[in-house]
Amino acid sequence: MNMKIKKINAAKLCILLLPFFICSAGSLYADTIILKSGSILKGIIVKEYSDRVILRIPDGEVGIYKNLISKIVYLRPEQNLLELGNKCAKRGEFGEALVHYRKALRINRDFEEAKDAIARVREAKQSQKEISEERLRQSLGIIIKKEGNEIKVASVDARSPAFRAGIKHEDIIETIWDAHLKYEKLDKAIALLTGEKGASVSLTIKRQVSPIRRKIRWYQKEFVGIGISLSMKERGLTITNVSPGQPADKVGLKPGDRIVAIEGKSIRYTGLSEAIKKMAGQAGIPLDLTITRKVRIVRGGYKKIKADPSLVLPVVKEEEIAGIGVQIVLTSKGPKVVNVLYRSPAEKAGLKRGDLLVRIDEKPVRGLSSKESTKLLKGEVGSIVQTAIERDISLIRQKIPGKNFAGIGCTLSKGENGFEINGLLPDGAAKKAGIKKGDIIVRVEDKDITNKISFSQFVEEIRGPVGAELTLTIRRNLAIKRTKIRVQ
Repeated sequence: MNMKIKKINAAKLCILLLPFFICSAGSLYADTIILKSGSILKGIIVKEYSDRVILRIPDGEVGIYKNLISKIVYLRPEQNLLELGNKCAKRGEFGEALVHYRKALRINRDFEEAKDAIARVREAKQSQKEISEERLRQSLGIIIKKEGNEIKVASVDARSPAFRAGIKHEDIIETIWDAHLKYEKLDKAIALLTGEKGASVSLTIKRQVSPIRRKIRWYQKEFVGIGISLSMKERGLTITNVSPGQPADKVGLKPGDRIVAIEGKSIRYTGLSEAIKKMAGQAGIPLDLTITRKVRIVRGGYKKIKADPSLVLPVVKEEEIAGIGVQIVLTSKGPKVVNVLYRSPAEKAGLKRGDLLVRIDEKPVRGLSSKESTKLLKGEVGSIVQTAIERDISLIRQKIPGKNFAGIGCTLSKGENGFEINGLLPDGAAKKAGIKKGDIIVRVEDKDITNKISFSQFVEEIRGPVGAELTLTIRRNLAIKRTKIRVQ
């Protein structure tokens, strides 16, 4: 009999296969399909598509649509673990998915599907993290990090809502809406901070300050201090007044701030008079204080961010799309790649997470909406999309053989839009860092050098001490073939 795949409905399937399944209950065929109708089918699943599975039986192969299937139990335990992992991944439970995939690999080290699934989920987790961080930054204007058991502010954008509320680099976020963050995961903190535009969020931040004691004249008296008034309130030692122009004012202390530590030591059970004694000292000597402050920030009114789901998303659903296999978010500098699908055309062409899209088919994309950029990336299956990307690359200057200076190990020429790489030394720093012939250097550190400096000036920027780090921004042209991509 020929092996053509038959596509039949549930009723016909049950009629055709029921005698076989009844007769072969004790056979070697152990993959089990339980239909929504209650029927149980046994055979070997040889292929799985987005909408159907192909079941091999003695008479050939039949296609069974997934909308008829209630559950599949596989012959191999590693396959069952893979399915459990896929279900977790579709719900966004990436940690649980990885547990199941790793168990599958422990059973079968050569199980390629589990290896691929682990790679996809890792990319999905990183992409999810980067998108969440970018949304937080565009909502409040901050980036946060996990340091030890605490959540810290890694950076604050100028003129952002957080900046206007007085949040500073290295502030510790103790609570969000009175939910304590110590020992909490970073993604939980990001989720609590991110919300609807125009809605407010309440934080308690902890900060260390070191005002320098000075002589202060108050009426007819003169004393050494930092220029604050204190009161012991229910929440603890609280600043009730800050004298303008005095040391406390200069380091940003405000009425309402609560002092929780003096010279690095907690004062939780310290009375007012004893705390004042601990703060005494000589003029010109810094006073190390740890304070907490309640801050309310109104989200939004800064920038907007939208992750475009029409390209390749992490493991959340099954579908076939035409594209190159990337996910982008819109940033102030243009579309940024936050995920590159495993084994996609984009990955094969060398596109990486963090790359900034500059041009798509010769059209500049900075200023375009996410929808417009996505439309440019899409096209007919098999067609080529020409892209230009910018990438930051860090490398270490090294001694150039036969020369008395340190550089990055490449030859250059001045072009219209920067300095083009013409050649690379085999063991040079540039080649080791992933720079390629034809790349164009457009920035050195944070300095834009396109058409702004001479060749000799540029060479001086590149050279430096042996072992010194150098950050370059390169522009690279990539031709990527569009294809159908299966997203799981």
